[in-house]
Amino acid sequence: MPLHDAVLTTFFRAAQLGGQLFGDNVTDTTTLTEAQIVSMVENAVALGFDCIQTLYGHVNTTKLHHLIAHLGDELQERGNFWESDTTENERLHAS
Repeated sequence: MPLHDAVLTTFFRAAQLGGQLFGDNVTDTTTLTEAQIVSMVENAVALGFDCIQTLYGHVNTTKLHHLIAHLGDELQERGNFWESDTTENERLHAS
């Protein structure tokens, strides 16, 4: 695929995953079905492996690894990627 098409594909896959994770048109933002989680994980893997690593080589950043390897677990265990709050975990970001 030409480079400009690969960049556009990467952008569109990132936008698609972002829409799934942070979309506004969601009736119940606290409940995700197994099918929704599986779809998000598939899109994260496609974005990470098929797009980013194809364009930039084998990059192993913490955020990319977390997205590809742990998105499904995070959604299943925490059940919520929709709200950003200042719970206990957010205190870890304090200086």
